[in-house]
Amino acid sequence: MEGCDVLVVGAGLSGAVAARAIAERGLRVMVVERRPFVGGLCHDAPGPEGVPLPDFGPHYFRAHRPEPVAFLGRFTEWRPVVFRVRVQREGVLWPFPIQLATFEQWIGRPSTSEEMERTLAIWRVPCEDPQDSESFVLSRVGWPFFRFFYEGYTRKQWGMEARDLLPSACGRVPIRTTREDRYLDAPFQAMPVEGYTAMVERMLRHPGIEVRRDSEGQEARREVPHRHLVWTGTPEEFFGERPDRLPRRSLRWEREVFQGRRVLEAPQINFPGPEPWTRWIETSQHHGSPGPVTTVIREYPQAFLPGREPLYAIPSRPAEQAFEAWRRRMEAAPGVTFLGRQALYRNLDMDQAVEMALEAVPAIEVAVLTEAGRLAP
Repeated sequence: MEGCDVLVVGAGLSGAVAARAIAERGLRVMVVERRPFVGGLCHDAPGPEGVPLPDFGPHYFRAHRPEPVAFLGRFTEWRPVVFRVRVQREGVLWPFPIQLATFEQWIGRPSTSEEMERTLAIWRVPCEDPQDSESFVLSRVGWPFFRFFYEGYTRKQWGMEARDLLPSACGRVPIRTTREDRYLDAPFQAMPVEGYTAMVERMLRHPGIEVRRDSEGQEARREVPHRHLVWTGTPEEFFGERPDRLPRRSLRWEREVFQGRRVLEAPQINFPGPEPWTRWIETSQHHGSPGPVTTVIREYPQAFLPGREPLYAIPSRPAEQAFEAWRRRMEAAPGVTFLGRQALYRNLDMDQAVEMALEAVPAIEVAVLTEAGRLAP
């Protein structure tokens, strides 16, 4: 097989961003993807309403810095979106994240930020340095809101109690005493107009990039001559070991099509109660709800087993310790750059994945030029 300067395994967001940035430095890149499509876990395709529907759960793009927005913006137009979520308990919808409107619904009358703050100060369980998600949430809102909004949802999502998870498991969701109802705090929030797959396909259209779908990474490593490898799969796959050595969670989804432009009160409804699902999603709302039908996606957490998608790294201390041994093996692997949430065993946001891929490219270029003898070691 014809060789390349850089072999990129995985055509998800991290692999595609790295491949494009490397190719723009004049290097030859081959991208191999085991699936028949590019985009990885961001893959979407038009649903019956004519807008992109996610195949692996919703992906809400937000960014705190301009660099990932500018890079991705070369390959897509953006539709500005304010991501909003509601919680449903026993048929009643609640504003979420916790905010002043949530507190007012809880006490059954209008209130103020000052009264909410005074009440939370009474409810809070003091903890100067929370080491787990339960302590973290209790130190911010106390037992009433923790039990109502967090405890059951966390148990379903992770298959573990909040006390056994790092603060990051629940700490990603803001808590406010104002009327701000955005789900995320990032200043830039948007969706690619034609979807993530179309964006990634454009990204990979470059004369210096060859894309091979339905190709296994290990096979490509053996058969494709290359000077450097970018690996975005799991560490277990890289080292040829059993795929479930690191603790992870997976998901499954069910779709139902309804007549009309809109069914849900918000694009996402969370369910912290006894229901088997954790959330319902109606992503057509992010694309203007064109109708005449709409799709609701129900999301069910499940254990990660061989044959299922390894979607989330478990945010726990034992999981971090288990990955440490893999990290040392990865650092010792010559001629390889590991990128993305799978390889790095981190639940990265999309903007983080883009930034990390772009930041890795200069060192990859140096490694290739050095290997080729065009740069002194």
